Formats: sequence, C-alpha cells, structure tokens
Amino acid sequence: MRVLVTGGLGRIGKVVVERLAAEHEVDILDVAEGPEGKRCFVGNVSDPAAVAEAMAGQDAVVHLAALYRYYPERHAEFVEVNYKGTFNVLEAAVKQGVGKVVYASSICAYGFLNYHEKLVPSYLPVDEGHPKTPSDLYGLTKLQSEQLCQAYAPRYGLRAVSLRLATVWFPDQLENTRRFYSWLAAPEQGANYLWNYVDVRDVAQAVALGLSYEGGPHEAFNVGADDAVADVPTRDLVRRFYSEVAELRNTDGFLTRERPPLYAIARAKEVLGYRPQHGWRDYARFYEA
Repeated sequence: MRVLVTGGLGRIGKVVVERLAAEHEVDILDVAEGPEGKRCFVGNVSDPAAVAEAMAGQDAVVHLAALYRYYPERHAEFVEVNYKGTFNVLEAAVKQGVGKVVYASSICAYGFLNYHEKLVPSYLPVDEGHPKTPSDLYGLTKLQSEQLCQAYAPRYGLRAVSLRLATVWFPDQLENTRRFYSWLAAPEQGANYLWNYVDVRDVAQAVALGLSYEGGPHEAFNVGADDAVADVPTRDLVRRFYSEVAELRNTDGFLTRERPPLYAIARAKEVLGYRPQHGWRDYARFYEA
C-alpha cells in the first residue's frame, strides 16, 4: 500500500514513517526538504494544491501535520493549519480516490489540558464517549477535524480513524524524563494532564493498526500508555486532586489495578489490537544511566 504521511519529518512523523516503511511504500508531505532516499513533497497542508499533488496515486494518508502545542497568539494559524489543513487532506483524498485516512487527534479534544478554569471529568477513566469541552484553539481544532472525518467518511466511502493521542513522549530526550520526575515529586504538576502520556513508538504502533482497520466508516480511539505517571495508586491522586468526580468506572480494570491510566485505552485494545509496549519507568532508567 502506498501511504502519504503529512508532517512526516516531524518528531512523531519520523518514527511513524520508519514503522510504516517496513510494510508500505511511504511518501512524505512536509514544509521542509526531506532526506535523500525518501519521496518527499515540500508544502504546507494549508495549501490545497500542495496537498493535491502529494495525494496523487496514494492508497491511504496518515495526517500528522499540525500546530501541536497551544499558542494563544497564533489562533489564525490553528484554523489554517489544523482545521483547514484537515479539510484539504479530506478533499484531496475524496477527489483522488484515497480510501483510508488515519488522523492524529488529541486528548485535548476533551478539554482537560489547556483549560482556562479547571475542568472536572464527568467520570473516570475518560473514555471515547466522555463529553468534549475544549476551551482552547488547539483542542477545538482537533475535535472539529475529527468531526470533519466523521462527516466525510460515510458520505464519500472513506474509512477514517481518529487517534486521540495522549501527550507524546520521546525516550531519547532528557527533558521528558525530567518532567516525569517532577510529576512524581509534585503530582499537581501533572494533574491537568491526568498523569497520562504515550511513547512515540506506541503512537507509531497505533497508526499502523489504524491503517489496517477494516471497520468504519469513522472511529475514534484514545491512544496512551497503560499506566499513569505516579508512584502512588492512581485512585489516591483522584481523591486528592479530583475528589469532585462523581463516578469511577471499572473500564479496563480501573478499579482493580494500582496505577491505571485516567484516559481509557480499552477500546483501542479491543478493536484495534493496540498494546502499548513502553512506559515511563524505562525512561527513569535512561535518566539514571
């Protein structure tokens, strides 16, 4: 299968491209020049012509390109790149007969990371059906882009998968491990993240599984690690920082496991076969080494 990866030269994109290249012919659309030996189209997803050129002859597209962090001063760019970029990708896919779309969404679609006033989950763990109330442009454009996928897929015969990624961590970057240590020492620093994360290699696994998915027409999945960044039981953190939560559910053994994640990944496990392989304790060993 020939697969186009938008944003394929980014930190996540490079790992995804390497994983997919073992099974597929992979092309890249990015704003930078690609290395020799890779078929790379230079352009921005906000440019419909650049997207259309790169989409020609593809069987599937993995849409990673986006502004990936909330910058309050760049609201117009969030709309152009994150929302209109997804629109351009879907339009080009429809016009050129590309049958599969894997979209990199975010748990920010739920609204708990970049809130202006503290949000409290309706219940825990947060599953795919939880209410979504983003109050920042990053989370909002991620949610709206999912809705574009949901609208386009059944109407135009696409099979689309939206992956709601937890905060992505990179094992070779020291600041990742330092932040994990800060969360262990001062758990309030990770409270709005719900102490959740995902290793970039597990993101690549989820993308590969999304390309293989044969359900549809559109499905969304939380993608995270299988634990929380904590050296105490997760429910102790909930009692301390989210005592207002009215309901705790036993999704994926949440009530019986010691440190389950607060964003449920049970559905990705059941439907996609996703099995996270990497955890923050490995990062700690890297840091100590």
